[in-house]
Amino acid sequence: MALTTRQHMWVMRPLLLCARWTALSAVLNRCAHKGAVLCFKPNGNIREFNWVYHNWVYDLDGKLQGVAFRRGVAGKGGLAEGFDQSRHNLRALRVETYRGLVFGTFSDETPPFRAYLGDEPIRSIDRVFIKPLQVLGYHSQVLPNNWKLYAENNKDSYHASLLHVFHNTFGVVRPNMGGEVKISANGWHHLGYTERTASIDDATGREKVRSLKEQYSLEDPSMMEHKLELGDTVTNSIQTVFPTLVISKS
Repeated sequence: MALTTRQHMWVMRPLLLCARWTALSAVLNRCAHKGAVLCFKPNGNIREFNWVYHNWVYDLDGKLQGVAFRRGVAGKGGLAEGFDQSRHNLRALRVETYRGLVFGTFSDETPPFRAYLGDEPIRSIDRVFIKPLQVLGYHSQVLPNNWKLYAENNKDSYHASLLHVFHNTFGVVRPNMGGEVKISANGWHHLGYTERTASIDDATGREKVRSLKEQYSLEDPSMMEHKLELGDTVTNSIQTVFPTLVISKS
């Protein structure tokens, strides 16, 4: 099968990701027999994958280990003598890890992850993931989109000050704040950030926009104060890694 350009990329998506003491492996969560979903559990420990319907069994690298009734019953039936079990493994992916994040790609032609992302986006990830990751929990949300996807929405900084009441009312977004939107050389990835400026023109900062609601206020405005912890003036950042990953820090 010929690979398309969109397959030459690193993705974070629902795959079967297997972690052992020595290595990580990832395979497409589809049985090689009929293409049905193989594993329905989001996480856990397992020794092998068993497709319940026809009982095809795979190891943690996705290699087919057993087929029910392969030799038939009592000398009758079974698969043809030329059946090559090694040609029916789960589809495996190349896997790379960076700062505790795990990425996979279907293509042998995808460049290494650092080269795929580029120097500046890598520096942004380094800035956010300064400590080992700790999983606090999982959250799933179904978005019935008919226009754009979540990752795409994070590339669109244009709408934030116009639409979100919270941003303008409580000073999270102001027309006079510092910041920039940077796009990678290939146009795939983006980084948008805001930063604290040395001087603030409050008249511009409180410029009337549709989303500003002056009747709202906070009893304790100090909760909106940014703590500059990382040695720079960046107050929040949103980064996308094409096609599905969003990294946000505020």
